[in-house]
Amino acid sequence: MSTLSPSVAVFTSRFPYPLERGDKLRIYHQIRVLSRQFEVYLFALSDGDVPPSHWAQVEQYCRQIRVYPISKSRRLWNIARGGLRGLPLQVGYFYDPDVAAKMREDVERIGPDLLYFHLARMAPYAHHFIQPKILDYMDAFGWGMRHRRYRLPLWQQLLYVLESKWMEHYEANIFDSFDGHTIISQQDRERLPLPERQRQRIVIVPNGVDIFFFQPYMGLERQYDLCFVGNLGYPPNIHAARYLVRQILPLLRRKSNHPWKVLLAGARPHAQVRRLASKDITVSGWLEDIRHAYASSRIFVAPLFTGTGLQNKILEAMAMGIPCITSTMVNNAIGATDGETILLANTPEEFANKILLLHQNEALYKGISERARQFVEQRYSWEHKTQPLIELVNRLWRSNRRS
Repeated sequence: MSTLSPSVAVFTSRFPYPLERGDKLRIYHQIRVLSRQFEVYLFALSDGDVPPSHWAQVEQYCRQIRVYPISKSRRLWNIARGGLRGLPLQVGYFYDPDVAAKMREDVERIGPDLLYFHLARMAPYAHHFIQPKILDYMDAFGWGMRHRRYRLPLWQQLLYVLESKWMEHYEANIFDSFDGHTIISQQDRERLPLPERQRQRIVIVPNGVDIFFFQPYMGLERQYDLCFVGNLGYPPNIHAARYLVRQILPLLRRKSNHPWKVLLAGARPHAQVRRLASKDITVSGWLEDIRHAYASSRIFVAPLFTGTGLQNKILEAMAMGIPCITSTMVNNAIGATDGETILLANTPEEFANKILLLHQNEALYKGISERARQFVEQRYSWEHKTQPLIELVNRLWRSNRRS
């Protein structure tokens, strides 16, 4: 056992690179920040072999890395096996008993002081360990699935309803198996199906932004008026892209003769998103450097009304000085000030009016751009936002040493 600072084993459902998903972005930067104070060991599930370039990006922050590939066919079998144990589908998808046995052997050999499990789907791997354990719920997944079912085919809605009930039941049942708990926002903590006394024990650890990577960028022409960035295969983002093109854009065209150009950028664009492409609407798909999407656009528009967590795409755009317009629900987790550092809208008419306001008022545009960057710099660096997790690790480690 360490005498000066604890060693931390981090367990993830995916290898935390590349950063094309919100869960990978969160755990990658948490590992990066944790490694400055603690010795970090990574135990990651994977669909297959990890490319050397991806491995190198993570290896610089870890003492050792263990990757456990699980084939797609094996995962399907695990879903069925997990169902017999009463596990939600997504938990069964990621839990493999053979991998769990290998993990136990590796953990026993390494002997870390504390274990950090990222996402409730990794909770089954926590059994049989005697070290202090932290669970990062990240989002209220059960709540999110229940509210994500709208605008889906009927059979998918039924599946989402069932999975949300299973997941909420699971989120409640696993609480007592862990010594510490974290989550991304106050509103997600309130959405967990737990008694208030348990909710209050959950430490809020928001996401941050790499403020040195995302900076105002002058190298590209602003060829797009509006952009939306995100995982374009994720249902809330699919809906947001369609909402922007089908409901907001027609209002803009009626209100203004400006030839509006729109960029939709992000990994795995769904067929519904790809069909939005036209001479004025570009669907770029995955970009190696997502800063190019922000820097080539004047205004970031995120008409999101479902989903959980904290929208990093908003913070990234703000860090680059791109004025953002989003919903009140999204801003509840961010805490920006309407009209000062962000603009809020909740209907197509409100979105269109706020876009026109920024488009026509250069002083307002410049002011929000500058204040948005300052807001993120002051409140959302990863180093600052990961501090509650660091304090929790130290507290549990000290408590375990005394006992």
